[in-house]
Amino acid sequence: MVSIAMPWSDGEHRMHNLMNVPEGDNPTSSFLSPQAAYMTMASPLMAIGVLDSEDHPWTSVWGGENGFARPLGGNLIGVRNGVDSKFDPVVETLEKVNFGKGLKKKLMVSGLPIDLMNRRRVKLAGQIVGGKVDR
Repeated sequence: MVSIAMPWSDGEHRMHNLMNVPEGDNPTSSFLSPQAAYMTMASPLMAIGVLDSEDHPWTSVWGGENGFARPLGGNLIGVRNGVDSKFDPVVETLEKVNFGKGLKKKLMVSGLPIDLMNRRRVKLAGQIVGGKVDR
């Protein structure tokens, strides 16, 4: 597989400028690489970010046993975890937009699986294709 480098987002450009960080190549892959899939499954923490309907960013850190987030095949990742559905801003945002169903624009999501023991992480970006919250 060959990955085509993804362009930096507008927010990433702004952060580089604000922090005076030179822009190198973007490490974000255009598909779920085997290394990213493994890191996703092996990480007990994941930062999740979304934009609400007014384009305000929201981020949460979800945690659990290794494997609470896992590749499902075809560049899809599934997350199954107990989160606070009442006070978690990411869950609230996802529920308000019905997890991307019937939206006119694509609902983007970012993820950062984190393995603190081994000091590793991988950056993920994609679109919400479905979801459900059990209460």
